[in-house]
Parts: sequence; structure tokens; C-alpha cells
Amino acid sequence: MSRIRAFFDGLFRRIGSRPPRRPDETFIDAVFGECQYDRVSNSWTSHTTAFGGGTILVRGRGHVPTVDQIMLWRQLPDRMPQLVLNAREGLLRLSTDDLRAESSDIMNARLEEVRFESGKIVQLFFDLEVFDSSGCARYPMVTFENWSVTESEWVI
Repeated sequence: MSRIRAFFDGLFRRIGSRPPRRPDETFIDAVFGECQYDRVSNSWTSHTTAFGGGTILVRGRGHVPTVDQIMLWRQLPDRMPQLVLNAREGLLRLSTDDLRAESSDIMNARLEEVRFESGKIVQLFFDLEVFDSSGCARYPMVTFENWSVTESEWVI
């Protein structure tokens, strides 16, 4: 019985982790469902239902989700309340001369995207839009490494 299981586990791992054959190919991942590979950014993207039933955008570097990315994703549900709180606290401290957000807006901002970079780096993006002095829209991004905030910034 364990030989049969090992065979199928190996088969599913190979099918789920094969690089796309064509640029910008859509593929199905066992954890994230339907994904799209973008060769320009060398990343995959999935619209996933998570964290209270809402749909969020999930991205990761590489052709397909890596074992590390999947392990981080599986830890997120338990860690998400604290991560969002830490991210919001980081954003409250973040201000420049031409970019400021109301604290109530930051505290009510909705998680919009989770991005897996290299190693154990996870970035959270929120739906808060702030305009700089030139009228350019900026959005908050908070970077975590080993689940600790390493950077908060406004990105285009």
C-alpha cells in the first residue's frame, strides 16, 4: 500500500511542479488552484479564497509555487491576524513629507495581496490608495522576513 501511495505522491508532485511550457501559461497547482505564469516578472499569480472568505491575489517568484512558498502559505492562516496588526503599526509610523494616510484608513485597510519573494520573505499589500504631491497613486507594502517586519513603504 505504501508503495502505491509513494508512486502517486511522486506523480502528483511532478505534475504540480512542472514549469509551464509556454510563456504566460495557465496551470493548476494543488494548493493555489489556477495560476498564471508571467515570464516578464518570472512569477506566478493566483486569485485565492482565504482569510475570512475574501479573495486575495497571491504571487510568488518562479515558474511554479515552491515548497518554501507552500510552507509559508500554510502558516499564514494562524499568523495572519498578528501579521496584519504588525503591518498596520508599521504603516502608522510610515510617513513622508508628501505621503500621509489617516490612521483610521490604515486600520481599516483590507489585505489585497500576499507576495512570496525569495527565502522566507513575505510581502503584504493593502487596498489603501494615497496620492503623492505629483498626483501619483501609492499603495502600502509591508515586508516580513521570518515573520518580522523588515520594511514598510509606499509603492506605485
